[in-house]
Amino acid sequence: MLNILNSGKKIAFMIDNPSMPNEMENCMGIRPINLTKGECGISRKAYDHQSASQRDYFTKWSKAYPDQIFVIESGVALCDDQHCSMLGKNKEPLYTDTGHLTDEGARLVSERAWQLITPLLKDILGKF
Repeated sequence: MLNILNSGKKIAFMIDNPSMPNEMENCMGIRPINLTKGECGISRKAYDHQSASQRDYFTKWSKAYPDQIFVIESGVALCDDQHCSMLGKNKEPLYTDTGHLTDEGARLVSERAWQLITPLLKDILGKF
C-alpha cells in the first residue's frame, strides 16, 4: 500500500455492510418452520461493534494520509442512527441472506459511495 501512496494515488476503503442475524426467508416469514421469524435487522450499536476493527484500521491509515485515503461506510446507506434493517423503506429486501445485498441494497450502497467518490474524481480529473 505504501508504494501506491508514495506514487501519489488515492485509495478508498469501504467498510463492510452489516452482517444480519437471519436469512431473508426467515425475516419475511416465508419458511414454514421458523425459529427466528421477524428478526429483520440489528441495532446500529451491534453494527458499529461488528465493523470496529475495520473502521479502526482504515481510520488509522486515513489519518496518516488524509489527502489520499478515504473511508466509505456502507452502513450509512443501510442503517439509521438506531437500527440496520434487511428491508428498505418500502419493505423491499436489501439482503439475499445474512451478508449479501440484493440489487436494491447494492444500489443504496453504491449511491452513497458515489457521493463520496465523485469529488475525488473531479479533483483527480481536474489535474489533467
